[in-house]
Amino acid sequence: MTFPKRNGFYLNERKTQYYFLNDKIHREDGPAIETAAGYVGWYKHGLPHRLDGPAIKYSDGHLEWWYEGFCFKDCHSQEEFEKYIKLKAFW
Repeated sequence: MTFPKRNGFYLNERKTQYYFLNDKIHREDGPAIETAAGYVGWYKHGLPHRLDGPAIKYSDGHLEWWYEGFCFKDCHSQEEFEKYIKLKAFW
């Protein structure tokens, strides 16, 4: 027996908002996860990813920049992130 893939918007009992595409956390026009506690995450095909800002924002204000599932741990600003991305050809 097969089950349909989860697609679209879901809200759980803890007021966490999720967006799915084919059973993977995914959204291209905004965050794919938002919690009532303040966590916000941008995901693409199940991986943290965002080009125009930090992909993860924690409720304590901590920000993380991600590109296709890779976290730039030493990145502390959008400008630094954009410099790293321009060097992607050398990864």
